[in-house]
Amino acid sequence: MVLDYLGDKEGFFIYWLRSREIIDVDTFFMTASFFDARTGVFKRMTNTQQDLIIPNKFTFDNSTYFYYRVDLDYNQKTYEVFSTQTNLRVGDSTTPIKWYEYVNP
Repeated sequence: MVLDYLGDKEGFFIYWLRSREIIDVDTFFMTASFFDARTGVFKRMTNTQQDLIIPNKFTFDNSTYFYYRVDLDYNQKTYEVFSTQTNLRVGDSTTPIKWYEYVNP
């Protein structure tokens, strides 16, 4: 599912379904991209800064470096975000959600 916004706004959105009969999901994975108006292209973001000195800076596990895991709690109408690398919770005052520009080869 690709989530989008209406209008000229920044931000993120999590959509709550009224009925879980359509799709029954407790966990999903989110990614981010940035539209660079100067070049007219979307830039992919990673959750970890690339080390540009290492010769293998482009060889890493895509499933962990481009996503955060989001766990939904339908009873409380809340969600928690977790790192896909460490499985630790992020998105609070001590461990903010960070995105870094992916330097493509």
